[in-house]
Amino acid sequence: MIFTPEWVGRVVFQQSDLETLIGLMPNMPLIYRNAQVTVEVSQPRLAFRPRRLDDECVCRAEEMALAILTTLKDTPLIGVGVNYAFTEANPGQLVELFELRDDRQLADADWDVRTRRLARQMQRGQDTLNLTLTYDGQEMTFEFNYHTEMADNAAAQVAVSNRALRLRDDSLRLLREVYNLELTAGGENDGI
Repeated sequence: MIFTPEWVGRVVFQQSDLETLIGLMPNMPLIYRNAQVTVEVSQPRLAFRPRRLDDECVCRAEEMALAILTTLKDTPLIGVGVNYAFTEANPGQLVELFELRDDRQLADADWDVRTRRLARQMQRGQDTLNLTLTYDGQEMTFEFNYHTEMADNAAAQVAVSNRALRLRDDSLRLLREVYNLELTAGGENDGI
């Protein structure tokens, strides 16, 4: 109930001129956005989505998340995640990652595999990365979820402070060094 357009404009966006989108279904998120960031408010979570992958928008989304955590210090939390997703329309040889031993047996049993998903949970220092690769037969999606579990607001503030740019760059470096992919600029829908 606190996430009214007035409150969100004042506390989160620090501007009164913002776009509000109201979902038609009762469980759809309430969406606020300006030229830099979209904020989705739903019952279980808040999502801050930069409209572009540039430094300005990524930093602004991080600032907004921190503003919420600073203002609502007594709100119970389960975890905080910094997430990035990229799509490769022409995965080429990367499709080989999804060739599994049971493919022939599944086809022989009249099953058509539509989507394949590889998931890994990795740790490096204090960062936990849940990396998911999905292939639907045409394009491949790479989802990076840097997750931090916590029970208190102070830990959540640390988890979102000065990390979004570093984690974005870590994701892009992993795409480049492990999968030989480069980011191509495409405006709001940046992809690989």
